[in-house]
Formats: sequence, C-alpha cells, structure tokens
Amino acid sequence: MNKKPIYKRKWFIAIIVFVVLSVAFGGGESSSKKKSSPTKSEKSVEVSEKTCQMGDLLTVGKMEYRVLNKTLVTELGTKYLNKKAQGVYLLLNIEVTNRSDKAVTVSDDFFKLKNNGKTYETSDDASIYLGDKSIIFKEVNPDTTLKGQICFDLNTTVANDNNNILEVQTGIWGTEKGSIVLK
Repeated sequence: MNKKPIYKRKWFIAIIVFVVLSVAFGGGESSSKKKSSPTKSEKSVEVSEKTCQMGDLLTVGKMEYRVLNKTLVTELGTKYLNKKAQGVYLLLNIEVTNRSDKAVTVSDDFFKLKNNGKTYETSDDASIYLGDKSIIFKEVNPDTTLKGQICFDLNTTVANDNNNILEVQTGIWGTEKGSIVLK
C-alpha cells in the first residue's frame, strides 16, 4: 500500500527528462549568444592576417608577395588585337615567390582588391591581353620568383583612390591572407 499515485511518477519522469535535455543541449543558451563571442580559432585567423605597404615584402604562409608599382591604362593588347576597359585598367607589377616544397600555380583567386568595404576581382579577359606579362595561371617552382602583372577593370574613381588594398592569400582556399596598401 506504499505505492505512489501515478501522477506523481509522471511528473518526476517529466522533470528528469527536462533536466537531461537541458544539460544535453547547453542549458537553453540562445544561439545568438554563442555566435557573438569568437572562439579561440576565430581569433587566431584574425591575428594571422598581415599588412604592408607597396614595395615591401609580404610573407603569407609559404608565399611571398611584393607590389612594385601600379599603372592606369584604358586599353591593353596590340594595335590589331586589343581590349578596352569598361573604366580603366589598374595594372599592378608584382613579384610572387614560392617558399614551399612544391610548384604552385598562381591563380586569379590569390588576389582581390578591397576599397571602402567593396571587393573587386581581377579581370580574366584583360589578363589574356597582357600576354607574357600576366602571372595568372603560371606555375612558380620552389624558391623561385615569378614577376609580372595582374589587372583589375575599375571605374576611374576607385582606381585613383588611395584607400585601395590588395588582398593576397595562400592558395585557392585562402587559409592565410595578407594585405598590401596601394599608396
């Protein structure tokens, strides 16, 4: 006759289930709180980005980058085979040195131009008109420096802006990034 009524046992079971689920799912902490505080690995990604000035050597991972100078032109190519810019072409004379153990193919994904919160891609079709001067899709062996140009098709205002930053990265996946201020 010491048997408890059934409603007391269900209540007890419900409390136990609630406690177990609360512990398993983090005690009801909202997902927005979790996202607002960066983890240790997110902080290290922010710290790993380096910045330098045009003319300086920037080491990003096992690659080294140096922007030697910049030029603005409205047309690329030869007298008979040429390409006109939508705005102006910003040509960057650049050196890329491979310090890894194997050859690396330089891709246009290695380079982005940043200006006032906007991101600009290299001009693939204009790179064709650079001929041998283009470094895009060229292979660079270990401990070798590749010299050439990359090209951005920009409006005149952006091309002449002193806030332009060339973002470079290691490989297509961009595990490490660096910035070169184009002043």
